[in-house]
This record gives sequence, C-alpha cells and structure tokens, in this order.
Amino acid sequence: LKDGWNVIDSVVLTFALVDETGLLEGSSVAKALRLARALRPLRLMKRNKGMRDVIDALLRTLAPVAYVLLFLVFTALVFTLMGMGLFGGRLHRCSMPGAEYPFGKGMCTGYHIHEGKGILLPRAWFTPKHNFDTFATSIVTLFRVNTIKYVAIMVDLIDITEHNQSPLREFQPYYALFFVTYLLIGVLFVMNLFVGFIVDGFNANKGSTIVDIHYNRFVRLVEDHRPKYVQFPHPRNPLSTALRNFISAKWFQGFSVFCVFCNVAFMLGESDVLAPWFEEVFVIQGVFFMWELVFEVALNIFAYGPGGFYDDPWKAFDLMVMTGTLLGEFASAGSTNVTNFMRGLRLLRVFRLMKMIGPIRVILETLVKSLPQLVNIIIVLLIVYSIFAAFCVNLFGTVKSGYRLGPTANFQTWGNGMLTIYQIVIGDEWMMIMDDCSTQYPECYPTFSEKDVGPEWLESDWFRDKETGLVRDLTWGDCGSTSGKFTFMVLMLVCQTMMLNLFIGMILDNFSFITDEVAEVEDEEWATGPTTKEIVQMAEVFEGFDSGTSQIPLSTVHALMMELRQPLGFKTKYGEVEYGKMEKAAEKLIRAELNVLVRHRRVEVGASRAILTKGLSSLVPSFLKKRVVVALNPRP
Repeated sequence: LKDGWNVIDSVVLTFALVDETGLLEGSSVAKALRLARALRPLRLMKRNKGMRDVIDALLRTLAPVAYVLLFLVFTALVFTLMGMGLFGGRLHRCSMPGAEYPFGKGMCTGYHIHEGKGILLPRAWFTPKHNFDTFATSIVTLFRVNTIKYVAIMVDLIDITEHNQSPLREFQPYYALFFVTYLLIGVLFVMNLFVGFIVDGFNANKGSTIVDIHYNRFVRLVEDHRPKYVQFPHPRNPLSTALRNFISAKWFQGFSVFCVFCNVAFMLGESDVLAPWFEEVFVIQGVFFMWELVFEVALNIFAYGPGGFYDDPWKAFDLMVMTGTLLGEFASAGSTNVTNFMRGLRLLRVFRLMKMIGPIRVILETLVKSLPQLVNIIIVLLIVYSIFAAFCVNLFGTVKSGYRLGPTANFQTWGNGMLTIYQIVIGDEWMMIMDDCSTQYPECYPTFSEKDVGPEWLESDWFRDKETGLVRDLTWGDCGSTSGKFTFMVLMLVCQTMMLNLFIGMILDNFSFITDEVAEVEDEEWATGPTTKEIVQMAEVFEGFDSGTSQIPLSTVHALMMELRQPLGFKTKYGEVEYGKMEKAAEKLIRAELNVLVRHRRVEVGASRAILTKGLSSLVPSFLKKRVVVALNPRP
C-alpha cells in the first residue's frame, strides 16, 4: 500500500464490498457508499503511463495549491467581513413595481396588475439569492465573483440606497471599487497562481537541479531524434534511385513549394462574383495544380514504392489531399458544394509552407508534440467529469426545474450530467444551476404523497402503473441538496480552475522545450548538453552500425566511438581522432559498464525463461517436456 494507486484500488474495493453486503442498507451511510461507486473510473488511470504522468504532475501541485487556497480563503474572509459591513441587509427590493425610490418596504404591499397577462400578482419585499446578508451567502457570492460572474451583483450594489428603501440606478457608483479591488487580488492574482503552479508541476519533470535538467533534456532529445527505420525498403532499381535524387533536389522542392503557394493564393482570391477572364484563369489553375499534385504523388510512388507513404507522414498527407481533390472533381460532378469542399482540401498543403518558416514551425511542432499528451489529458478530464456527473446524478437527479435547470441543463441521467458539467466549465451560468439545485421547502416537496400530487395526477401514467394499477413509489421528492452550494464550488475548483489549466501546463512545457532547441548554441564541452544537430549526427553515426536493428554488439563499441564526435566519442570537430591513454581508459570503463548491464539483462531473461519453463512443463504431457525446455532455452 505504499503506492498511491494501490491505495485507490483498496478504497474502491472496500466501498464496493460493504455496499454489496447490504449491511448499511437504508441508512445515510449507505447513500454515501453508493456515491463512492463514482470513484471506480479512477482505476483506469493507473493502466496508462501517459495518464499517470498527467496525474503525477497534478499531484505535485497539490501542496502549493493548498497554500493558494488558504490565501484565497483569508482574502475572501477579509472581503466577506467588509461586504457584510457595507452591504448587509441593503440589497432588498420589491418584487413588483409600485414601491420605487424613495419609497421602500412600507409601500411594497398589495397587488400589481400584470399588463401583459392581465392578472394580479402580489408584491413582496425580497433579497436576491446572492447577497451579503450572512457569512455563508457572502462566501458564495465572492466565489461567484472569482469565476468572473460578477456584473449582475455589481449592478445591484451600486444601486443600493438605505435599509428598507428601494434601489435607485447608480445611486452609489463608488461601491464598484469593492469589486475592482477584489478582482485584482482574488481573481487576477490568486486564481492565476493556479496556472503557475500547474505549469510548475509539468516543469518538475525536467529536474530540480541544473544537472538534472540537462540530463532530462538530453534523454528527451534522444527519444525525439533516435534513428528512424523504414518499414518498407526503398526500391533499388536505377529508375527509382534516379527519381529519389530528382525529388530530393532543392530546385524541385522549391518548385513544389511555389506551386502550393500559388494554388493557395488563387483559392483565397475566390468570391461569388468573378470577372469572366479571372474565372477562366481560376479554372485553368485549378486543373493545373491538381495534376501537378498527381504528378508529385506518382513520382513518390515510383521513387519510394507504396510503402513510402507509410514511412513518411508528409507523403501520406499529399496522397490524402490528392484523393480528396480527385473525388471532388470526378465523383461529385453534380454537387457544387461537395466539389468546392474537396478542392478546398488542397489548402491543407499550406502546412508544408509552415514547416519552412521558423517561428511558425515552432508553433506547429508544439502542436504535434502536444497531441499525445492532449489525448491523455482529455481522457483524464472525461474520467474526472464522469465522477462528478455520477455524484450530481445521485444528489440532484430528481430536483425540480428552475430558472436554468431544465431540458438543456439537468442531472436526470449520467449523459445529461456530463453535458451539463461541460456547459458549466465552458462558461454557462453555473450559479443559476447551483441555486436551482439548492432549492428547499416550501419551494419544493421533500417527499411526495397522494395529497401533494392530487387525484387527477395519480391517474396519469407517470404516477400509476398501468399493469398493476398501483401508485408508484412516492418516497422521493424534488428538492435540492443542502450541500448543493459546496458541491458546485468544489466542481468549479476541480473541473475548471485545475483540470482545464492542465492544457496550459502541457502546451507551455512542450513550447519551452522546442524554443530551447531553436535558441541552443553548440558547445564542444557540452556544458549545457548537446544540441539537436549533434543528437541528429549521433543518430546518423549509430545508424551505420546497427544494421537496422536499433542494437549493436559490444564488439562494435570501439568503432562507434571512433566515429562519434567529442565528448561522447574520440573524433574532434576537425575530423581527427584523438585516442590516447585517457581515451583508452574511458573506453574500458564504458565497456565494463556495458558488460555489467548486458549480464544483468541476461540474468533477468534467464530467470523469466526458467519460471516459464517450469510452469509450462507442469501443464504439458511428459513426452513433450523435453521439447518445451529446448524451445525456451536454445543453445547460444
């Protein structure tokens, strides 16, 4: 249980076993145990290294984030006390016209005729749900301000007059300074600290010291620029070899880029109304550049073979664009919209231009490097959101509709809960949903009964079972949960403030690594580590010794070090080899270390084979045991 992931498994399993036994059925503890089922998706995270890395980066931020939350609590306490002193009991107003300023509570009586509906509505002296009358409501109000949902509250505050007096528009505008101050301290400063610490959690992967940072960067460069082996060998006939030289020529590459640029420029100049001569030119250029692309793809097929499209993503990209363009020209002649869409696929070739422009290439490489981590973060987000959705379905699944809770936002099912949480995270009016989910008696029924429902509703299909004729179970109600406000505050902190900032941390981590590659300077002593160019040269040298296997025998270590540049090898930057006493001693140390590693690996493999041999020997017949032993332990 020293591993945190094993602790999670144990907790989930314990809750599941207690729930299955039914020992606490009918109690409030049983409901809590059922809610614990929502934690089960956490077990999925331990099975994927990428997700574990994301969670580890998040866990590294918990300690500093706790300090940020503590500072936020102290800040909120100070402003809560200030708000209660300045605005407590002063946000009341009349629900209907007839008691405008300078009148107030004394005139807010009787009825008001609704002009549109022609009905009488009673006047009531009420307070908005988000106010500073009590400590609890003040905290919730300030938390709402932390999520940049403050305009309606600020408008109410600058309109207040005196106790039991109706508000007047912009009566005290200087009260807006209260929100300006809190937004600067509690939002722009404190909330952005979350971003900083989450980014720092990703940066922790680089190491805590300069040496660790340089080493981890070296390992990452080796992983990114290790030798790449083609899965399909290139054709070796004279024609294919000549075509590969032709395609690799700089003038042909320049011609290809020029065609892409011209094609994109023409397509961006298209409009609904074209001059006749330009329309003719537009058609001609479309046909020309389409067949130019077909010509390039055909050259690649003859030069590299069909397998070349598998080994090189850019060639596969050109093949996809060509296929889409040809389908647009021939397969959908009767549909202008489909044809234009397929032709527009050629605009995607502008990515090849981006690859050649330094600053844009950095952004493009950042995007490409972020994609694997992006998938892991999205999966982690979905797991966390699904946990909260399951909690909310149990807590708010039967709550009545309100101002925002209804057909487009509810927790009646897990799917609707996921959609509602997504809407909340991207900026929906979460405080209205929170208020609706916190509704209490007398605005709702804690438990339905036949008296509450009424005889006419009891006969409906909703309350009475058609087959048995019995009234359905009415032991549930449509009230919200008393913990609704706390639940939504935790949901906003975790799902929005922390989880969404994982994207920022991941992107900045990859961006800083790529910008380091752009700004790196070669250093013979590797004081700050090798450059990308030096790693690529190492990979090319290694590729000459591994015979396409990504491994070399120990006997070739000497020849490899003779070809590698200093400080990893013996060759100087002038191409000369330095091989003196120090170099010989270093080579012996390297050979000794590699021998230890190889021997250790052989021992591990031998132990695994022995265990496998023993296991299989107990399962197979006696006349096959000898064959199993020979198959698993071949002679060297």
